Amino acid sequence: MISRTSFLTLLAAAALSPRGGSAASGDEIFHVAIFRFAKEHVDDAVSAFRALASASRKDSGNLRYDIYRGTDNDLEFYITEHWAAQAALDAHQRTEAFIRFGQGVLIKYATLHEAVTARAFDVG
Repeated sequence: MISRTSFLTLLAAAALSPRGGSAASGDEIFHVAIFRFAKEHVDDAVSAFRALASASRKDSGNLRYDIYRGTDNDLEFYITEHWAAQAALDAHQRTEAFIRFGQGVLIKYATLHEAVTARAFDVG
């Protein structure tokens, strides 16, 4: 299991890379999810991640959608999402692709699933 500190560090990294290099507005949402799979389900997960990412990047309000694979553990995958507003993330979670691949294949085969949603804030 990933430590909470590592998880929040990953979220911070997602927040540092908004599209176009502009600072995040107060309404924008960053969502990070971590998945781990048994070796026999990794191919299914990779296919589902590809389909979900392709569809999600076309969703209204999606500013960025990236998936990373762990370097220390290649059975772990990290999704970092940047949405224009909470309503855009909520709408995404009701799409056919999210229901089919996210809630279907990915959750079905995940041995670990953690997620966090946050807003950026100005510390300057």
